[in-house]
Amino acid sequence: MPAVGQMKADDWNNKGKVLYNQGNYAEAIVAFDEAIRLDPNDGDTWYAKGLALNDQGNYADAIKCFDEAIRLDPNDAYAWYGKGFVLNELGYSAESEAAFNKARELGYNG
Repeated sequence: MPAVGQMKADDWNNKGKVLYNQGNYAEAIVAFDEAIRLDPNDGDTWYAKGLALNDQGNYADAIKCFDEAIRLDPNDAYAWYGKGFVLNELGYSAESEAAFNKARELGYNG
């Protein structure tokens, strides 16, 4: 991996994913934020940040991240599923079911 000053958006995204998988959500979000700063049009990073925010219980910001991932790629089944999951956690059952249906329509089967 390049030196920190030379890291690219993908490097930050990968670092964030490693930190996320280790349960270091706050540090992962910092890495995802840096990846987004360098490439705000990477829906995968927005999705990953949404997962980390969800795991911290920050549902409002998680939904914003999933919405941004969906805006960038309306066919991102995982982002639709993530949004549905958070909406379900918040008790928005109709909206949640609509997002889950969209995810399934796009091929999500997890």
